[in-house]
Parts: sequence; structure tokens; C-alpha cells
Amino acid sequence: MNDYTPNFNDPRVIKRVKTALGFTNAMLKDTPKRMSCRFIDKHFGMSSHKLSRYLRDNLIICVNNNYNKDTGVCKSYVANNSGRVYLNEMIGNDINSTMHSATQVDSAIEWAQNTYADELESLNFTYKDKSHRLCNPIQNIRSDVRAELLAKQGLSYNYDISAAAPTLLYQYSLRCGGATGEVLEHIESYIADKDVLRNKLALSTDLSTKVIKQLINALFAGAALSGHPQRALFKLIGCDVAKMVFLQQHEDLTALRNDIKHMWSIIKVDANVRYYSDKFNKDGSNRKIRFGPKDKWNIYFQLERRVLNEIRSYLSVVGSKCFLEHDGFRTTQKIDTIDLQHWIAGGTGYNVLIVEKCYTKQHTIEYNITNSNQSKKVYTNTNQLILNTKRNTTQTKRVTETLSKEQAHTGVTI
Repeated sequence: MNDYTPNFNDPRVIKRVKTALGFTNAMLKDTPKRMSCRFIDKHFGMSSHKLSRYLRDNLIICVNNNYNKDTGVCKSYVANNSGRVYLNEMIGNDINSTMHSATQVDSAIEWAQNTYADELESLNFTYKDKSHRLCNPIQNIRSDVRAELLAKQGLSYNYDISAAAPTLLYQYSLRCGGATGEVLEHIESYIADKDVLRNKLALSTDLSTKVIKQLINALFAGAALSGHPQRALFKLIGCDVAKMVFLQQHEDLTALRNDIKHMWSIIKVDANVRYYSDKFNKDGSNRKIRFGPKDKWNIYFQLERRVLNEIRSYLSVVGSKCFLEHDGFRTTQKIDTIDLQHWIAGGTGYNVLIVEKCYTKQHTIEYNITNSNQSKKVYTNTNQLILNTKRNTTQTKRVTETLSKEQAHTGVTI
């Protein structure tokens, strides 16, 4: 097996190599990413096949062999850059241009357009419901590749729920039965301007703001700032003990963590209590299952899903195609974010901030040129339709709406 070398003059081999390169460029970079063996087999071929094994050995590197089939934890991989150079050479690609990031994106986009052709052409995406989240394989593509891929299909406008987890969880805690109306000023301060704390911590720890964002979001879901080698946040910061100690002692972060702890103590009162069926206390009663991070994430995902359902309803009314990205979405037309925020508040009772992250210059120019005064009138009429729809059909029903199904399933009223 180790002596095997493909025939790079064979068109079938060249095609397989190009497909594998496109998959690698679309899914992986230098940051570890978890992928299942079945998912890799689907795009590389079965590992028992010589060419499939050869492509794996040259294109991906396993950096974490830990996996658990029961919990769904997969091995982690990164792209093998030297292998990409070698395979590009062997199929006759210009290395200098191919290894350029823009050309890698082009290769990845070509692969994605072939793999998900039907959905991308129709813009009718199929989602699977996983733990209250709507999932589509395109969501797994690298963010920079995905942005360019969707923009080419007309989904040029990118929107995001600002500080989604902190905002929804905090507002939910104020509506729980155990709420006292106490203002948690450090959470409110973070929601009002999340970049202040993120930038401060990033500058002090020499970590990227992306890592700091992930860290704080994890804290909101119950993760612990611990120096234990197996803790997720310790791994996130590169297992740097000094940085972990600094974060543990940081005054602003400590104050935020205390507010988060208090927030969850209120939410926990309304949460469904679950018990082990095979573990017992000394008195013979069933042992209580700890209310942990999975339970906390589950509550957030339910809240996020409610907001996402309202976003989909709104976009259906204004006639815009969309692609969902959990706490964000991309559309084919520019959206009135203020109007959308009012729509969400009317349907859920939660006040969120929808921010437009970016959209391509080309699409902006086309939109401004093709949308004259007549188009502005149409857009105004559409806004009026939204307001009328809310007044006539949703004012009483959606404001008082309760998730009886979720309550019956989880015991949590949201």
C-alpha cells in the first residue's frame, strides 16, 4: 500500500484528484475541524481503496484521534499543505497560482457547485432538524468559501443576530418564574458593546478576537475556565497555562462570569428535572441528573430556533430567498433590519439586534442601478404589507404564543 503511486496520466485519476482537492480546499485549513469517517469516505472514497487511501494520506492530517461514536465526537483534521502542492504538480496545475488563496477558493467553489448543484441553482435548501437547529451540509464549508459561493448564487446580503446567545438567554432569564427583575449590568454591558471586552482580552492575551468570542459564548453555555488538559476552553487557548490563569483572574471577565452564574441560577429553577434510571441515592431514590452545558445549550438552541422561525416567516413575506446559518442568514435582497426586529419582537417577545455584516460591491451596484424610484415604491409597499400582516394576523396569536411541544419534550417553557 505504501508503494502505491497513481497513474496521473489517467483522466479518471485526474478527476478524482481534482475532486479531492476541491473538497479539501472547501472544508479544511490550518484550524482543526472534526469530520466523520463516513463524511470523508463520501468524498474521497472508501479507505480500503488504494487511490482513496493515497488521497487521504496526501491531503488531510489527523491531529486528534479521540472520538466517541456514542456522543458523536469525531476525529479532528487539518489540510496537508505540502500534499496539496504535490498533487497539484502531478496533475499539471501551476503551483504558484493554485496555492494562492483566491485560486484555492475557486477550486473549492467548483467542487461545491458540483456537489450541491440542485440546491444552489434553485436556492431551495433542505435542512435537517438536529437538537432544535436547522442543519445543511453547506454550513460546514469554510466561511470564506461559503460567502463567495453563496454570493455567486445571488445570496449576497449577510445578516447576523448580534450577541445572539447572551441576548436571548438574558432576556429569557428575566421571564422565568424565579426572576426578581435584578439587572445584571455586566451582561447588559457586554451585549451593548461586545467588542470592548473582546478586544481588551484579545490584546492582553495575544489571542484572536474570534477565539475570545468562542470562549465567552462557551462561558454563557456553562463552560468552565479550567487548566485541566481535557477542558475545551483550555484546548481553545492552546493549552497555555499562563493565559488561562490570566483569564481566570481578569476583573471584567470575572464580573461577567458571576452575572452568567446568577442568570443560570434563575433559569435552572424552571428547567425540567431529570433522574437516572439506574443510579440511586443512599435512601434508594433515583439520583438527579446534573443540569449541565448540554442542557444549557439546548435551551439556547430552542430560543434561537424561535427567532429563526420568525426570520423565515418575514423573508417569505418580503419574497427573498435565503440561506440559514443558525444565528445568521444570507438573502438575495437587502432587508429592512429595523422592520425585521419589530417582526421578531412581535412573534417572540425578544428584542434582538440584526446587523448587516457585509454584501458584495457588485451586487450593491446592481441593486442601486436596477432599483429606480418605481422599485422604491414597491419596497415601501412591501414594508406596509408586513406591518398590515402583523396587525391583522399575528398581533394576538404570535405575542401570546407558547411552545407547548417543547415544554412537553423538555419541561422548559420558552
